[in-house]
Amino acid sequence: MTDDFAAIASRLGAVGCTPSEIAQVEADQGVPLPASYREFLRTMGRDLGGLLVGSTVTFPHILGARAWAVELVKENGVPHLLPASAAVVMLHQGYFMDFVDPAEGGDPPVRSWEEGLSAEPTAQLEAPSLLAWVLMIERSEAQHRRLM
Repeated sequence: MTDDFAAIASRLGAVGCTPSEIAQVEADQGVPLPASYREFLRTMGRDLGGLLVGSTVTFPHILGARAWAVELVKENGVPHLLPASAAVVMLHQGYFMDFVDPAEGGDPPVRSWEEGLSAEPTAQLEAPSLLAWVLMIERSEAQHRRLM
């Protein structure tokens, strides 16, 4: 079986966004969304079925995330870390963000940046694709639940 966003959404009981909600996310981000992020939003953008609780990922909470991320990198003197063409897919507690850059194609890698992580701030490769990012989070959170 090959995992895709629809299979993961079904497994988690996730809920997707409507076309109108996806359009709102795109307008709010101010950049064209890559195809993979559109598919993510369509299949699980409203409710991730218990994943990433406490992070800003789902609609409508993701609205404003790009503006917040722009401010975060500016405040830290590293505005170049968030490309002008990037879409922010997650914020966590105001100090950590994940983003994708549609300039890298329809299924771009997920990059992350965490405030105060290193003296030489750089965006780190989090996952080779948005689908790989979701699968990594699903596995990590499942393992965490087993340990509790």
